[in-house]
Amino acid sequence: LSAKSIDFPFLLSYSVDTGSLPGAEYERKEFYIMSYIDASITITSIVAICAVVSPIFTALINNRYLIKMKKMELRQQTYENTVLHERQAYEFYLKNAGRCICHPDNDARKDYGESFYAALLFAPLDLHDSMIAIDNAIAISDMENASSLLKELTPKIHAVLQTK
Repeated sequence: LSAKSIDFPFLLSYSVDTGSLPGAEYERKEFYIMSYIDASITITSIVAICAVVSPIFTALINNRYLIKMKKMELRQQTYENTVLHERQAYEFYLKNAGRCICHPDNDARKDYGESFYAALLFAPLDLHDSMIAIDNAIAISDMENASSLLKELTPKIHAVLQTK
């Protein structure tokens, strides 16, 4: 009796006793081929499954990332639009109040009236009293008082805009 060693791909070395029976060589080869086919099918199946599953996971991860990025962009855009709109309301208020104080006419008063209430909407409560005092001074044509109140209010509005 003699023993031969056969190396199976991806398996440990396995010894088969050839024996003296006719057909033992044939059985050994068949066993070797079946083991090789099983190992290659297993490896091929694993690679095929990975090839199918990998793009799916990649797409899911990428889509979650893109959704998060889009939400962040929308939040940033909304914030910028809100701050920009608020800044414009304050700018129009200051511009129209100055125009109304320096060159009072019907158009100036009309523009001031529109911008006053828009700015008052965005103003914090501590600015409301100052803005209303300026509006009252303009309404009674006390331009000197309105001018000094507006000069006091301008740095406060600037500070509010800097915190945004």
